Amino acid sequence: MINNISVEICCGSLEDCLAAQSAGADCIELVTAHLLGGLTPSAGLLYKVKEKVRLPVSAIVRPRAAGFCYSDEDFEVMCRDAKEFARIGADGIVFGFLQPNGNLDYERCARFLDCVGDCTPVFHRAIDVVEDMLATAERLIGLGVKRILTSGGKENALAGAPTIRKLVQQCGDRIQILAGGGIRANNIAQVIAQTGVKMVHFSGTAYREDTSTCRNPNLNFGASVLPPNENFIVVNKNNISDIMTNI
Repeated sequence: MINNISVEICCGSLEDCLAAQSAGADCIELVTAHLLGGLTPSAGLLYKVKEKVRLPVSAIVRPRAAGFCYSDEDFEVMCRDAKEFARIGADGIVFGFLQPNGNLDYERCARFLDCVGDCTPVFHRAIDVVEDMLATAERLIGLGVKRILTSGGKENALAGAPTIRKLVQQCGDRIQILAGGGIRANNIAQVIAQTGVKMVHFSGTAYREDTSTCRNPNLNFGASVLPPNENFIVVNKNNISDIMTNI
């Protein structure tokens, strides 16, 4: 902790977690797929991180990209993941459920919280799209959520600083407000000063090269362009049938 500010680093691998610990982080949010906003990590990854890293680790439960209104099947998997993460020893579980209109899905949140065991429940940036962030924070407090990660409903935490400050002032010590989103070396001091938060969240990522596919640069092992924020990829039964009829 530096100047009474706790630092959480978003990490996508065991190597990331060890680097965050070495750099002086206070805690870790464990995810995969940084470019998709962070998806559920594997149980194996969480197990090894808990084995080798001494920092508190919160694991996100988010099965896909795009929004936060999930199918019944997705919800079943998410509950199973939360129970497994609690069994492995996660210190926190990060989650968020919204209705189709973008407001809090209170019932789903309540049911999911039954699955987190003794882990600290953390509501992620799904709160940044709700109609009334202050009222939603009150509902999350009532549910027993202990921390909210937010950019203040804006593209980054600095732009959303006025709303984050309102959350901090309204919630007091009833829930921890964690500022995150676009935090960099050149703005972190401003974010802290303008919001009054005692905890910040960022990734500090950079690119690293893997040359193993360079022999055949024409191949693409993922999407060349990410879909719009409101879209995610699914298996389509009709597309499968159309292809299989040509076997």
